[in-house]
Amino acid sequence: MRLRISFIFLGLFLALSSFAQSECDKVINGRVLDQESGLPLAYAVIKDRKAKYSAISDEEGYFTLTGICEDELDFEVILLGYKSVIHHHDFKNRQA
Repeated sequence: MRLRISFIFLGLFLALSSFAQSECDKVINGRVLDQESGLPLAYAVIKDRKAKYSAISDEEGYFTLTGICEDELDFEVILLGYKSVIHHHDFKNRQA
């Protein structure tokens, strides 16, 4: 039986840019869950494909990637015993 990782995006928070703020203000909050059981997956590695941003999910599967500069980001969710998942996130096509 093949195990897969699924994740839920709890929110996407984009701070408004101003002249004094950096453009690296994008944040991704999410949760890593087992696709079949729906149980949270602790200690999964979440990293972008260019290895600029990374996080590890907590005991309840929650994670946060912060300080993102790019408008688009491909990130991978990795956990031993599960098939890795790659997700494309596009900030430009999201409504705040």
